[in-house]
Parts: sequence; C-alpha cells; structure tokens
Amino acid sequence: MSPIIFMLIMEYLSCTLKVAASQTEFHYHHGCKEIKRCSLSFVDDLLLSCKADGSSVRRLMAALGHFTVVAGLEINPAKFHLVLAGISEQTSGHLQSLTGFHEGTLPFNYLGPQSSLKNC
Repeated sequence: MSPIIFMLIMEYLSCTLKVAASQTEFHYHHGCKEIKRCSLSFVDDLLLSCKADGSSVRRLMAALGHFTVVAGLEINPAKFHLVLAGISEQTSGHLQSLTGFHEGTLPFNYLGPQSSLKNC
C-alpha cells in the first residue's frame, strides 16, 4: 500500500475513534481525560485507551468494526491485548468477552522480542 493511502486511511481511523470518544457512553482513561485522547498510532500499530467499563469498550469496538467495514482492514486479535488494572476478575472477564482479546501485561514489548525497543 502506498504511504499516502495508508496515512489517509489512518486519519480516517483517528477521526472514527474521536467520534466514538465523543459519545456520552464513552469514558476516557483517567490519565487521558484532560487531553481527550483515546488513541495513539505508531507506524502501523495502535494503542487504545479508555476507562475499563463495558460501555467505553463497546464504543471502541464499534468504531473498529465500522473501520473494518469502510476500509476493509482488520485488527489481528492474536496481536491485540487488553492491559487492565485496578478492576475485578469478573470485570476483566467481561471485557475480554466483549473484545475477544487476551489480557496482556505491562510492561510490554514494542515490535516484538527481537527489537531493541523493549519494555516500552
């Protein structure tokens, strides 16, 4: 894919996520509320954040679903992880069932184990 097309598609994803975050059912992660940020992109990787509640996670998943339909690009569930903290095991299980993603831990390796960028 050409770099310019990729950038346009990622801009669309960014706008889609901003719309999702503007909904009343969405709650920002406490560290991101002030700057109203729910996503960070790194080359072809994406970091999403929100409060660990069902309505916020559903909003993000709906945005990703919309993006898949429009752009034809899908996230790879094997490479996507939920990093959760300060919630019950019941809530953790519920959020994992909403997303279909496995729970990850911090710190995590960016670009995999062969990378020099470890424990980001």
